[in-house]
Order: sequence, then structure tokens, then C-alpha cells
Amino acid sequence: VYPFAAVGAAVNMEFGPGAKGYAKQYAASLADTIGGNMMTSGVMPSLFRMDPRYFRKRDGSGWARAGYAASRVFVGRTDHGRHIFNVTEFGGIAVSTAISNLYYPTGSQTAGGDAKRMALQLMWDGTSNTLKEFWPNIRDWLHRRKTPKP
Repeated sequence: VYPFAAVGAAVNMEFGPGAKGYAKQYAASLADTIGGNMMTSGVMPSLFRMDPRYFRKRDGSGWARAGYAASRVFVGRTDHGRHIFNVTEFGGIAVSTAISNLYYPTGSQTAGGDAKRMALQLMWDGTSNTLKEFWPNIRDWLHRRKTPKP
């Protein structure tokens, strides 16, 4: 969450330049990320009876797996395992973005500002899915044991 908020704060800068503006933007970006995660992983899945978990593809080419991970932003799974449009992702981010207008400056409370924040959250969620897909492979590669040479 913290690195995503740091990058989001560097990209947005809706609170002005300098350290003070970055600190305010970091706090807002952190609130955006946490609020978005709560909505997309908790509140909305409960309301729409969807499973918020990410299920890995595990096999196939790297490109196929990366495409699958990115597609999970758009494709959700019901509690019964059926694949449908991921209404919890988009609905959760929309609600979170509407709430964020309470603490963003008046000048950025526009449709364009909202769309930018929603797009960033969707991008982070796609990135998160990609990390979930490949992290077990990366972890295994990092921890592989080297046999000692005789």
C-alpha cells in the first residue's frame, strides 16, 4: 500500500508542489488506496455476492498469465464460481472516488480528476494482480538452493 501511495502522490500532485504538497498528496493517495481496497475487497463483494480473491492461472506463457492477471480487473467471480463483469471493482472504486472528493481540493473535484483517480486505482489493482500471479515464481527463483561444487 505504501509504495503505491508514494508513486500515486508523485503522479497526482493535486495539492501543489514541494514537500508540503507532496505530504498532503501522499496522505490523500494513501487514503484513496486504503478506501479503494476496503470497497473492492470487502464492502462491494459482500453486497454483490462476489468472491474478491485473485485466483492464479499458474500455467501458460508469461504473456498469457500477465494478460489473465490484467483481465481480472474486468472479470470477477461470483460466490458460486461464475465469471461476470467485475462490478465490485468498478463500483468500489467509484464509491471510493466519490468519498475522496471530501478531502481533495475543490479544483480537482471534477469529472477529469475523478477519472484520473479511478484510472490510477484500476492500474494499481492490475499491477497487484500481476504481482500475485508471478510472485510465487519469483520467490522460488530467489530462494533456489545452489548445490555446492565438489
